[in-house]
Formats: sequence, C-alpha cells, structure tokens
Amino acid sequence: MRPERARPGHYTRGEALMSRIPAERILAALDLSGLSTKRWFRQKLAVVAGRRLEAEIMDWAELPCQDESVTLLMAVVRTEQGQGYFLPVIAFPGDWEGATRSPVAAGDISETGRVLGEGDGFAAFDAASSDHYVDSVLRLMEDQANVPSRRGVLRFRSKGSAVGWRVRPSEAYSNTVVLARRGVVLKTYRGFSGGINPEVEVCAALATQPGFENTAPYVGHVTYECPDGTEESVALATAEVEAMGDAWELVQRDLAAIASGSPNPVTVASLKAMDELGVTLARLHLALAAARLPGFGRRKVTDGDLVDWVEAYRRTAEAAQAVLDRMEQPVKSGKPIRSVPLPEALRTSPLVPYLGGGAEMGFAIRCHGDMHLGQVLVRADGSYVVIDFEGEPCTPLNGRRRPTSPLRDVAGMMRSLSYARGAAERRLREAANGAAADPARLARLAAWEADAWESLFQGYLRVLGEAGPDLLPPEPQRRAVLLHFAAEKAMYELVYELNNRPDWVEIPLAGLRALGELLGGDGR
Repeated sequence: MRPERARPGHYTRGEALMSRIPAERILAALDLSGLSTKRWFRQKLAVVAGRRLEAEIMDWAELPCQDESVTLLMAVVRTEQGQGYFLPVIAFPGDWEGATRSPVAAGDISETGRVLGEGDGFAAFDAASSDHYVDSVLRLMEDQANVPSRRGVLRFRSKGSAVGWRVRPSEAYSNTVVLARRGVVLKTYRGFSGGINPEVEVCAALATQPGFENTAPYVGHVTYECPDGTEESVALATAEVEAMGDAWELVQRDLAAIASGSPNPVTVASLKAMDELGVTLARLHLALAAARLPGFGRRKVTDGDLVDWVEAYRRTAEAAQAVLDRMEQPVKSGKPIRSVPLPEALRTSPLVPYLGGGAEMGFAIRCHGDMHLGQVLVRADGSYVVIDFEGEPCTPLNGRRRPTSPLRDVAGMMRSLSYARGAAERRLREAANGAAADPARLARLAAWEADAWESLFQGYLRVLGEAGPDLLPPEPQRRAVLLHFAAEKAMYELVYELNNRPDWVEIPLAGLRALGELLGGDGR
C-alpha cells in the first residue's frame, strides 16, 4: 500500500522506510567504480586506464514502493573530479542469481547491466529501467510530493505546478536515460547540469500554449534541492507519443528510393513533407515566443547579442582550423585525410559587417538549440512531434537557455538535410566496393537536398508571415544570420567527426565548401 503522509505533498523520512532492507546496508554495499563504464558517464577520459573510479555518496533519499520487499533509493554521487550524478538504486531480497529470477524483479533489471552491489540477503541494481522506480516517481509527481533526503529535498511536481527555479552557471552537460511506462516517457537526468535542465523549462512553457500540438505533452518533473539551496533537474515526464519513428531514420529510407529512381512512394522525404516540417518549426518558434514565463517571450536582438555570436563563431572557427591542421590520419578506408584550410569566406562571421551598425536583426527567443531530423518524430498521419529540448550538449547551461535568433534552429535543420544526403551518398559509395558511385544517383540526392531545403524554408516563412510581425530580420541580414549559424554548425560538426567518427568527416567538409561558395568564395 502507499504510505500515509504527515501533510499533503510531504513525506517524512520515517514514513518512506517501508522495505525490509535497510538503506544504509545497501549504500555500503554499492560498488561505484563501474559507473565510469556507463554511457551517461561524462568523464571517461579523466579515469586513468587500470585505475578504479573514486566516487562517494553525498546524499540519498528513500522512495516509497508499493512492494514492501523492495527498497528504492535515489543516491547523489560525486566523483573525485567533482561531478555529481543521480543514481536510482533498487534492491531485491536474495542473492544476485535469485534476484534476476524473481517474479518481483521481472522486467526491472533486464536493461540495467551488472549488479551495483550485493550484501547479506540482497542484490542492488541501477533502477532507472525499473517498473518499481517509474511507478514510484509518477505517483510522487501526482501527489506533488516533497521527499527529504539526508541533506536536501527531492521535489516531485506535475502539470500545473509553479515554474521558477534558482540557477547557477555551469560548463557541464547532461546525459539521460529514457524509458516509457503507463503511457508516460520518464527521462532521468544522470549528471548534474548546474541547474534546471532547459528541456524542463521548455516543456513547461509549451504546456501553456494549448494551440501547439507538435511536442510530447508535459506531465511533470523532479528536482533536487542541494544543500546550498540551488536546484538540479532529476527527471522529466512527458506523454508517450505514438510515432512511426524519427525523421532521420525515415528520411534515410526514402532517400534510398530517391537515389535509385524507384517509383515506390516517398513520404517523409517528399517536398510536401519538408514543407510541413518547416511549418512545424515555425509553429514551435511562435509558441516559444508567445510563452509568458520567465526567460521566454521575445525581445529585439541587440548589439551585445551580435558581439556574443561573432565571438562564439570565432572560437568555433579556431577549433575547426586546429583540427584541420592535424587531419593527417587514416580512416577506415586506409587512406589519410589531407590537411586543408578552412574556406577563406568562413574564417570570419558574415555578421561582422553588422557590428555596431544598428541594423535590424530580428527577435531573440528561447529555441530548441539542437535541431536536427533525429529530434523530430513522425506520426502516422505525417505530422511531426519535436522532442529533446536539452540544447547542444557541449554548450554551457547558461548558453543553452539564452534567447537567440530562431534562425539558429532553422540552420540546424538545414545542416541536417545536408547530413541526410551525405549519409545516403556514403551508402552508395560503400555499395560500389571501391568503384565510383553512380553519378545519376548522386545527382538525384543533390537535387533532393536543394529542393527539400527550399520547401522547408518556404513553409517556415509562410507561417511566420501569416502570424503577423516577423521574428526574422529583413534581407540581407536574414541571409547573413542564417549562414552564420549554418557555418558555425558545420564547423562544430567537423570537430565532432574528427574526434569521434573521422571516416564521416567528408560530410561537414562538403558542407563547409558549399557554405563558402554561398558566402562569395570558391569554397577553398
């Protein structure tokens, strides 16, 4: 049964202690050294090979569970590098072998990997994929509960609760685990991000805009009040969305048919679908501009914004040139990548001529921040659902929540269409087994990218124009802002690919050459 509460929305430590396994015994048995192998662990490069990760439990709370034989904990872990993590823990009675066969644990530990700890009469696992954990979190959200930890408080809130958090700047970024139960997707934020995750803020803001139906409806969130009084996002719940898949996967399927000249019907990559994608992006920006919550709405782009954008561009260009200077390395083909200079036209931002000139640069709003085809789900009726509002993972938290030109998101989608074409071309070249890919197929893909971008952008502009005062600057500033963000994104992609997937580097290189030509150079 569910625990009785001393007062509405508040659980005391004593009332949460329902289970048979004392929390202190579980925590003492946990082996935290294995956390460095998890996908969501951020500091893998800081962990010396052959050396155990040093980490300690800084705080913890016990969560109520309907099954009194099971113990649920939310532990706050800090590594020797000072990074904080949230670690949901579930402990079952019996040893590891018995726990994995227990009907009580069925479905709870299939996705959790190895055991976190074993003690006398119990085995403990990562709870993020646990039905017990999800059920407990959702019930606590429904009850608007506050669960005290040993040094802070976990606050569970559902739709309609107040929005407004204290924030501290951070250079961190977040990794997450996503799972769906009871028609709800629960995302647990593993690492401390230095405040409330932008995704929580954006989802709560969009929930105030009933006319916008192109995102997963906000259900609730969990925050942790730290001992110093600041808050960290722990989890976000949104309604589950029935979709055929994400736009990246479905566009790739269609591009195979487009390249071959197949008469098979093309759906998600059709020009009509690209127009609808532009329409969806415009509706998103209008909803974010209309939200009347702190940090939302719209304001004029200032000279200070331009200075910040140009400086960020300069840093990205320097990082891109630095990796280009050391590109003499083999890729999977066995051929080295030759060092090349950044195209001359891209070495400075196209916005430099507008610094201090007082030109009209449009409005700044809260944006998605990491817009690409993989962040869009496609429903069976062809409509779109935009997801994952955390922003660019490597951008500091204060940068991810800062209002910016909506053209940043538009440029992100522009680059994603280019990546879709590039990925399809890679498959053609791989299928050719060293021979030249069919020029006719490559030409069809190039034509698709140009037409798809034109359809998307025209759909976007049409909706903004119908809505009244335009969020965008007039020409030629509009083109300069769009190409600024597109070039910055392509340079970011270049750095990422050379550090992670060097055999993919030709895609951002091709994008940089094309952008250099658009900006009046020869792409070299």
